[in-house]
Amino acid sequence: TIIQHLQDEGFGVMGLTTQGLHLSSRTLYQLNDLAVDFTKTSLSDEYFVFKYKNPVLYRDGILFGNGSHKGKVLFSFLEALSHNPSTVVFVDDKASNLIALEASCNEHGIPFVGLRYGYLDEKVKNFNAEVALEQLRVFGGHIISDEEAKESLR
Repeated sequence: TIIQHLQDEGFGVMGLTTQGLHLSSRTLYQLNDLAVDFTKTSLSDEYFVFKYKNPVLYRDGILFGNGSHKGKVLFSFLEALSHNPSTVVFVDDKASNLIALEASCNEHGIPFVGLRYGYLDEKVKNFNAEVALEQLRVFGGHIISDEEAKESLR
């Protein structure tokens, strides 16, 4: 709802992720399922693939940084488009990404507002990769609970 409202008000909104290129289709599918569409205010209708340290993809309003520094990748992309935003407002679940993007904005003299999204902090804290892998291993059309996976691991 917030993204749609900002787009309706004429603000440029895009996605920026460190996810790899191989996850772009799945990411777009998931966002579509949530009615999030970054193409409405996309800086370009073109797909871009360029090399920063790793290959980077811009697709459907989302910059897939493929593990690269979010700030440096974003400004490489903006420079390629000759686009100079008046302000960058950035929402991320990691404080380190906010700090990195703020530093890049400061280098370019662009005002920055960073918002840390912490809604899923508790779930991330409680994530158990071993349990998730066990759930995936036994998945056969039926997702087992964390408790069932832990019991299976015993």
